Order: sequence, then structure tokens, then C-alpha cells
Amino acid sequence: MELQAKHSGEDVKRLQRCISDLISTMALPALWSGGDPSQIGRTLIDVLHRMLHLELIYVNLKDPQGEPGVEMARMDSSSSRAMPPGEVGAMLQQFMGNDPQKWIARIDGRVGDRSLSFVPLQLGLHGELGLLVAGAERSDFPGPTEELLLRVASNQAVIALHDFRRRNEQKRQADELDRRVAQRTRELAAANQELELSQQQLCKTEERTRMIIDTALNAVVTMDASGMVTSWNKQAETVFGWSSDEAIGQRMSELIIPPPQRMSHENGLRHFLATGEGPLLQRRIEVNSFRRDGVEFPVELEVIPLKVGDDWVFSAFVRDITESRRAQEKLRQSELNLRQMTETIPEMLWSATPDGAIDYCNTRFLDYTGVAADEIMGDGWTRLIHPDDVDAAAREWAACVAGGTPYRVEVRAIHASGNTHRWCVMNALPLLDKDGCILKWHGTVVDMHDWKQAQETLRHTQAELANLSQVMTMAQLTAAIAHEVNQPLSGIVTNASTCLRMLNADPPNVEGARETARRTIRDGNRAADVISRLRALFSKRQAATETVDLNEAAREVIALLLNMLQRARVSLRSELADDLPLVAGDRVQLQQVIMNLVQNASDAMIDVHDRSRQLLLRTRRDEADHVCLSVQDTGVGLDSQAASRAFDPFYTTKSGGMGIGLAVSRSIIENHQGRIWARPNDGPGTTFSFCIPRSPSSEFVEVPPNSSRGSAANSPAEVARNL
Repeated sequence: MELQAKHSGEDVKRLQRCISDLISTMALPALWSGGDPSQIGRTLIDVLHRMLHLELIYVNLKDPQGEPGVEMARMDSSSSRAMPPGEVGAMLQQFMGNDPQKWIARIDGRVGDRSLSFVPLQLGLHGELGLLVAGAERSDFPGPTEELLLRVASNQAVIALHDFRRRNEQKRQADELDRRVAQRTRELAAANQELELSQQQLCKTEERTRMIIDTALNAVVTMDASGMVTSWNKQAETVFGWSSDEAIGQRMSELIIPPPQRMSHENGLRHFLATGEGPLLQRRIEVNSFRRDGVEFPVELEVIPLKVGDDWVFSAFVRDITESRRAQEKLRQSELNLRQMTETIPEMLWSATPDGAIDYCNTRFLDYTGVAADEIMGDGWTRLIHPDDVDAAAREWAACVAGGTPYRVEVRAIHASGNTHRWCVMNALPLLDKDGCILKWHGTVVDMHDWKQAQETLRHTQAELANLSQVMTMAQLTAAIAHEVNQPLSGIVTNASTCLRMLNADPPNVEGARETARRTIRDGNRAADVISRLRALFSKRQAATETVDLNEAAREVIALLLNMLQRARVSLRSELADDLPLVAGDRVQLQQVIMNLVQNASDAMIDVHDRSRQLLLRTRRDEADHVCLSVQDTGVGLDSQAASRAFDPFYTTKSGGMGIGLAVSRSIIENHQGRIWARPNDGPGTTFSFCIPRSPSSEFVEVPPNSSRGSAANSPAEVARNL
């Protein structure tokens, strides 16, 4: 708190000093009133040297007639030697160059054994009035306040120099007028006989003068010592609304001076007539006037008093500056709106000069970092960056400034809350003129610390999910193999038991035992095929295909499951299409799908006791030339939601089910470029269907004709070794 109070006190003192210097600078025109360029130059040097503590200040004021101008310089007493103004000017020209258009805001150079920073300022729009150069040994010169004071002082000097030139021009015109009047008087005295001709010529001259006055861009009004209007040109009629006939003979204060200022005008006129001094000698001033319709408006007024004999004549030049005031107000409001916008945008904003020196940052930036603005200006921003990031950020910034390319870095910046560093992204783009030269850099700083931490957390979570997915995949594969192999293994056990009973009979039924053993071998090979095909399915290998008669495959499944269906008291009816085309597919996998659908249909009717348990297996050919098979039951049925999820892994409606069979069936059918679905019947039960194209898919590999499903490669032992 004490440190903040100290800083606040220092800021207040700096602000008070700045305001005091500005007021002193704005008062310079009063000191220069009526002065010549030498006086203006000396006063300007004294004031700036006292305010800014400069090591060098140089002024060169040009003469409008091409004569040698005024050249002045002052160097700090600690300099190694005093240099005449001409030598100082020659030295500065070496630093700055001959082309003022290429001067930059700050130029570095050496004077003797000292390194100085120079600020060149042209006096006038194109330097037609002269040059002002201020130099200081401080590396941060000029600061914002110093630059403001230099520019205000130079502008005041420009106004004073313009006033001096205008006075000189008026004096020259007055001298020329006096010379002409004297010459004319001599001519009139020498040619008294030609008085009439001379009078006519004088009338023409007056008429010409009247035409010149009437065509002037400014309102020109003259009045006598009593304040009465004596002339009123056409522009005055336009500006004030009074015609010449109406205005001449009226008091000027009553015509164009607002009522609150009339008394002050009258008193000032009387004071001038009595003393020869007063506001009328201030020449050009800005005051309010009003028109005939009572509308008040701003004008620029210049009054020139002339002594004609014993009487005073006053000429007033008036210019309506309403539009100029509006333009100034519009510019001021535009600057205010821009500043308000940058201060209210919820982003950290900053800008830099073309050479990369930071010259502005908004309040949000200062609040975020907790650092004062003057500490960030120039290259002070590097103190806000984490030591491990500052070198890379500075190198990238220097490269972008040199090449004019967009700037973007991710760095850790200081955060006022907790005095910690947080990850931020800094961006900047150059503002270019029509020639492609950089006018300004505008940039943003965005806090991305939370996002970066969230990304890191997300990466860890994804790695954990990937590991979990692998575990679940292995579990799913193991469950699928166990589920699918269970059917042929059950057949093997049943056939083996039957074979033993036949051999134990008296006499032994050798032929029946032999047939039962062949069925046992068949079921063993089927189990090996199931394992091999499931392995290929879950490892995303290409499946082996052959020409399959779906009707024949269905009959084999029915024959295998007939005993099981009879025990479950299920009545099976088949409607197999006669014109069913052959399909290209994996026979074992397709039979596994059919077997799974039939078994599921049988299981769905276990709890049905009030109606017959009927199962319909149907094949057909659809409009798209696909081969379709459906299994319809009269069981408890599925609602629409359960039917839509029936093929999801691990989803089941059976109390002892694993939710694997239908998921595997869907994978098999989709590998055959087909589709499988379920829908509730109009009556009781559900219908499961699948369709596969009759054309072979390029994804399948044809099984060689001499291959055998019972070969050693497909034996249970071989499949176990492969797994």
C-alpha cells in the first residue's frame, strides 16, 4: 500500500508538472505577440531547455524572401566544447539526411563522446517555416509527455511565425500603399489641370477596390471610431444576413456581437481610442457572432486599426469557422470513441511503432499484468515474460518487425493475481500504407492457460481411454468366441454321448456309431471354422468367400437345431423361395447368423404358455436383387426402443444373455455389404431379417476349389495356436 501510494504521488506530481508545462507552452503566443523570429527562437529554446532538461536544442527559422534565416543552438554546459549554430546544423543534417519525408520520430547520434537521441520537428506543414531539433542523452527520450510538449511548443511557434509573416506582409502592403499614395499625391499636385481626369481615375480605382473587397472570401467590414459600420462587402451579407444598405450606418456591436459581449466590445473600443492599447491589437482571435436570424456561430476575427488623419478607421476580416469547429469536434469525438473502444474491449490490446517499440497498451493489459504503462513502453514488455520464454519471443518479434510478417508466439506472461506466470498467446499484425510501408503494429494478448491445461488433461484421458478400449475389445472378442463356439461344442458332446450308447448296446450299433462319429468330426470342424472366422472378423482381415445357397445353408442349420426346437416345443415352419439366386459369402459366418437368429427366436418364446410357439424362417428376393432371410417368432416381442438397440454390443433382454450374438451377427452381415434389422410383428413376437447382395464384394477373397473346411489349417488345435 505504501508503494502504491508512493507511485500515485509521483504520478500526480508528473501530471501536475505536465499540465503546468502545457499551460506555460500554450501561453507562449502572448510572449511572442509582435515579436520577430529571433525573439521567437530565443524564447522557444529557453522554455524547452528549462522544461525538458535537454542536452542540445537547435532552431533554424527560414526567411520567406530567401534571405538568410535565424539559426540558434544551445548545448548543455557539460559538453566538451561549444559549437556554433551552423556547425550544429551541419552535424544534425548528417544524422537526419536531406529528405524530411524520410525522417523518423527518433534519431540516434553521437556528439563528441556522448550518445544522444534526437527528435526532429518540421515547422510548418512541409517545413517551410524552419526546423526544431531536440536532443537528450536519455535512452527513453522522448517520453510521451516530452513528445507532447515538443509538438505543442512547435505548433505554437508555427502560429507565431505565421503571425510574424502576416504582419510583415501587412506592413509591406502598408508601406507600398503609403508609397503609392505619396506618388499619387505628387502626381495630383503636378497635374492640377487634369483634376477631372484624376477624379475619374480615382473613382475607377475605388470601384476596383470595391470589387476586390466584394469578391474576397472573408467578410470585410469597416467601422469608424464611433463604432458605426462604414462598409459591408458581399461576403458579409452572406455570412451575417444583413444587406449592405441595412448594415451601413448601424452600430457594429448591435449587428454581429452577441448581447452578452456587447458591453465588453464598447468598453474595449473606448479604451483603445483613449490609450491606443487593448484587445483590438490582438489581431486574429476566435469569438462568437450571430446572424440576422439570431443564430449564434463561431468566427475567426482579425481587426486592423488604421489612423486616417485625426480619426481611426477599423477594418475587420471575419471568417465563418462553423465547419472547421465541426470537423475538429468530429475528430475529437472520433479519437475519444477509439480510445473508449480499446479500453472497453474485453481483450488485452497493445500497439507498437514501425520499429517495434511498444507505445500503447489498454487498461485490461495493465490490470492483468499489474505493471504501470511507462514500464511496458519501448522494450519494457520483455520483463513481463517468463525468463525461459523471453529470448525466443524477442527474437521472433525482431524478425517479424524486420520482415513485416504477422507475429504469433505462445509464452508465459506475468499475472498480477498471485504473481504467477500463465500461458498466453501474443499476436500482432502490421498496418500498412498504400506503398506497403508499416505505419503501426496492433496486437493482442489472450490468456490460454486454462485451455492449455485442459488440452493436457484431455491427452491423458485419451490415453487412458485407448488403453481401456483395448481391454474391452479383448473382453468382447473372448465373449464372442465363447458364445459362438458353444453351439458346435454342445453338438460334439451330444454326438459323443450318442456314439457311446450305440457302442454299449447289445448288439452294438456299429453303423449308427460310425455315423455319429462323422457328425462329431463335422461339429469339431465347424467349431474350428467358427474360431477362425471370428478371429478374421475381429482382426479386420479379409474374409474367405464361396458360392453359397442360402436355402441350403438354412436347411443345415434347421437340421442341426431341430432336436433343440422340439425340446422347447417350438413349431418350425420354413418358406424358402424357389428362385433364390446364389450369393458370394462366408458359409460358416452366414450359418452362424442364421443359427443365432433361430436360437434367439426360440429363447424369446420360453415364457409363452397361452399360445402356440411358432417360428417361421423365410427366404426371398427383394426389388434391389438382394437375397433376404427373416426369422419370425410369436414370443414376448420387443418395443421400438429395444429393437433399435438390439444389435448394440452387450445389450440384451435375456436374463442370462451376454449381448454378444446379435452384435457379432451385425458385423458379419455388414462385412457381406448387407444390413440386418428387427421390427415388432403386427401380432405377438418379433421378426429379425437380413439382406445381402448377390454380387460378390471386392472385399472378399474366393476360396480355392480344393480347399476343405476340415483341413488341418482349420482344426481346433490350429485355431487355438493362431489365437
